[in-house]
Amino acid sequence: MPGMTAMGEIIYLLVCVAGLHEFKIPDICMVYHLRPQYEMTQTELNGKVIYICEQAKLVAIAHGDHVTRCEIVEEIPKYVTPIDPVIEELKT
Repeated sequence: MPGMTAMGEIIYLLVCVAGLHEFKIPDICMVYHLRPQYEMTQTELNGKVIYICEQAKLVAIAHGDHVTRCEIVEEIPKYVTPIDPVIEELKT
């Protein structure tokens, strides 16, 4: 059904934090695998992504950093190693 995300479908969320540009270190990016446990509308999915991105921003700020990108991507960028953490860890 258009606008729906199937249960178990893998969604890739790219999160990047600022690198040390004064030392020519680029942004550090990670790809998180999200696996919805139930069929979600696009609105529900967008809400969850916004929540996760806001939590990532708060954690980065708490550690003196900032998020430069947080978005769903169709495929994993070649320069990024995918990881599959428990998303709840972003809250700590």
